[in-house]
Amino acid sequence: MGHHFVPQRYLKGFQPPDNLGFIWMFDKLTLKSKCLPIKQVAQVPGFYEDEIEISLNVDVEIPGNDVIDKILAGKPIEDDVNDQDRNHLTYYIATMIRRVPHARALGQKFIPQTLVEVTGRVRQQLVDAEAVGLLTKAELEAKLAEADAWERKSQKEPPAEVRKMIETPWPFKRWLFAIHNMHWRVLRTEGPSYFLTNDNPAYFFEGFGLGHEECELILPLSTHLLLHCSWQAVKSSTVQTIPQQLVKELNRRIASGADRFVFYHKDADWVLKAALNQPGQLSRIRWS
Repeated sequence: MGHHFVPQRYLKGFQPPDNLGFIWMFDKLTLKSKCLPIKQVAQVPGFYEDEIEISLNVDVEIPGNDVIDKILAGKPIEDDVNDQDRNHLTYYIATMIRRVPHARALGQKFIPQTLVEVTGRVRQQLVDAEAVGLLTKAELEAKLAEADAWERKSQKEPPAEVRKMIETPWPFKRWLFAIHNMHWRVLRTEGPSYFLTNDNPAYFFEGFGLGHEECELILPLSTHLLLHCSWQAVKSSTVQTIPQQLVKELNRRIASGADRFVFYHKDADWVLKAALNQPGQLSRIRWS
């Protein structure tokens, strides 16, 4: 069995009530759906080093699960004196963004441009150093050649520290700050459409970034509940039951944001259709 990039405990929030320990998995690649044991899905052998897997369980999942359990039980988390619950769930959400294959793919995609930018800054610093007499012209040319050689080598084989940064799931501090300071709403659906989840559960407008005023971040918590984070102020801390039209919009976002797999509590034709649809223009949800 491999390392789970989506926690098993989290996926249990979407298991069929009459078939515990299993979940319906919809595959965008094979166009098939299967009911599988939760322990078999959303996992890859050797995805993390063993010590990272242990830390994910102890430092992220256990404290995060405690807060999610409170929400599922209808208990508030906003009146926690030390903000401990909010801190734990913030870290859980931010790590969820980083721990999935989607995040690794994005990191790999941006490596070439990042290396170009880094080398460009080094070249400019060398030129500036020569301009003020800290380097001779011969020394400048030699060091520029070294920088060129380093970039060529790194483009073929990224440095170990770059690969490690991409492959570790620990979130950036700016993400923690943004998520913690967003306004949180817990949304409920009473059906007939319920919340689904996927192999990239924490969905946000990547084109905006978490700190952008238009950004919305959503994390389905169970078939009935979803956490919605945005920069729009919350007028009520109670759980809000939302209309089916909004449930479908949120599910559309989640399904379209799947890397490959979507998970639901039952076999439903609309799930795979939603996953295959390219997301259209995403409009911000306006809360009254």
